[in-house]
Amino acid sequence: MKRTFALIAALVLLVSLFSACGKSEPKDIDLDSLDAALAEKSPFLEALEPVDADIGCMILTVDEADCEKAVMRFSSGATAEEYALIKAKDPAALGRIEKALKEHIAFQKTSFAGYVPSEVPKIEAAILSTKGNYIIYCVADDAKAAQDIIDLYLR
Repeated sequence: MKRTFALIAALVLLVSLFSACGKSEPKDIDLDSLDAALAEKSPFLEALEPVDADIGCMILTVDEADCEKAVMRFSSGATAEEYALIKAKDPAALGRIEKALKEHIAFQKTSFAGYVPSEVPKIEAAILSTKGNYIIYCVADDAKAAQDIIDLYLR
């Protein structure tokens, strides 16, 4: 009887250990620190200007009500460079934001193809990463450098 009880207890402990490993909560991402890192390391040709969330959401056609927090910067328009660092209110909002950003990327490709075609490769290399309820969108001159910075915060 003792042996059976010990075996059951060991199995319960083992199962609970494995199930705990797979259920870690996604960590919060400090969007302001990520913004500062991108601005400081500047993988962009020009300094990007911060914009308020309401203006940035309008530019990106993202519903501001879907955003718990949004940090955005845009170029003067001479380049396609821009980024949006967004924490969605919930997974459904994240899906709507991601859809809007994909549509924005498609629109930018078409727009810049006729305006400044040399910017299209940057748009084609756009970063669109999600983790938990966070979504990061970035078009940079040096997409690899931008991705390296973003990866530090998404880990």
